[in-house]
Amino acid sequence: MTSPTETLTDTQHENRYKVAESFTLQGFDAEGETRQFRGKITKKKLRKREDMLKKMGAAVRMVASRYSKPVRYDYDAAFHIQVKTPEGVEELKGTGRYEVYHWNK
Repeated sequence: MTSPTETLTDTQHENRYKVAESFTLQGFDAEGETRQFRGKITKKKLRKREDMLKKMGAAVRMVASRYSKPVRYDYDAAFHIQVKTPEGVEELKGTGRYEVYHWNK
């Protein structure tokens, strides 16, 4: 399960997409509930916002825009994840990158 802790409303886009910039995670191992995890992903910087229709050729853009108005958001982020195992709690910390795509019209 994910829960946004910080969101951005994209005022540059006609659909005013809401983007989760920072969020918490929690859940269980898919193979059983003996392993649980929780974590926090925190936005450091929005690296890029890309209107994906602009990269398409005119004919493809014309067809695609009838069904979708895609935008990609690329973030640098810090993460802190805790995994509970039968042996104890393991922690993973660091920095990385994640992307969010909105495809809806």
